[in-house]
Amino acid sequence: SRLWRGEGRWPQGNHEALRGELPEATFVDFDEELWEEMAVKSAEEIQAIETAMRVTERAVEVMAEHARPGVRVKEVVGRMLGAMVSAGSDLGIQLLLSAGPRTPRVAARIFPERTLAAGDVIINEITGKYVGYYAQMHAPVSVGRPPAPEYRRLFDVALAALRAGEAILRPGLDTVELAQAVARPVREAGLAANAMPLFKGMGVTIAEMPYSPHGVGLGAGLPQGTKLREGMVMLFEPAAYDERTRTGLHISEQVVMTRDGYRRLGTLPLEFRSTEA
Repeated sequence: SRLWRGEGRWPQGNHEALRGELPEATFVDFDEELWEEMAVKSAEEIQAIETAMRVTERAVEVMAEHARPGVRVKEVVGRMLGAMVSAGSDLGIQLLLSAGPRTPRVAARIFPERTLAAGDVIINEITGKYVGYYAQMHAPVSVGRPPAPEYRRLFDVALAALRAGEAILRPGLDTVELAQAVARPVREAGLAANAMPLFKGMGVTIAEMPYSPHGVGLGAGLPQGTKLREGMVMLFEPAAYDERTRTGLHISEQVVMTRDGYRRLGTLPLEFRSTEA
């Protein structure tokens, strides 16, 4: 399948074993069609994703409360994980967090022994899970002081990219057109969008259809896009990266497609948080 690289969700060993048991059967690749059907969520599925979002938002609140100068990264991460489990998350939690005076392109490895300092910027990818369904947030934090001008600019550009996509979001829109709209503010600011997808579907996995044709992963580089439909759940995750200063920032907002547009699944404001010294 062009959607999942490598062995994907159906290991080759299982496939060969089934062929051995059913030698007269013909196997047809139904991968793409299945992902297209899974992209439209039922009311019950959307409710589960909204519950996962409440779990994820609780982790963001805890991070903003405890990410202060002098606190070790592992203490903040531990409190976030504990808050998510206490709020009802399944144990399949994905939490990426990078902190320092210079941010990488994307949140990645957690350095647990690092002690936070004033002026550090935290970028993250926080993913809660409820009854098998995922919700995700990218919520940057400036530690001990308001964001420095260079980071504020990155945030403002990423936010402009996200809002540009939401401004045209409607059923029937092609994901190629949507990706072009989201990428435009970043490009016009002279910044890079980096390798992350500009948006992606979410449900029982953290990357489903509809998927941005920009970036890495399933659907990347496809010659044609996907038409958006009512009931699709999407995570916008635009990033802005400055090649000159080697600093980057990514943000997010998760939405569900409605008959005439979209609805936010989160309740927290989309903002660049800062903590007290």
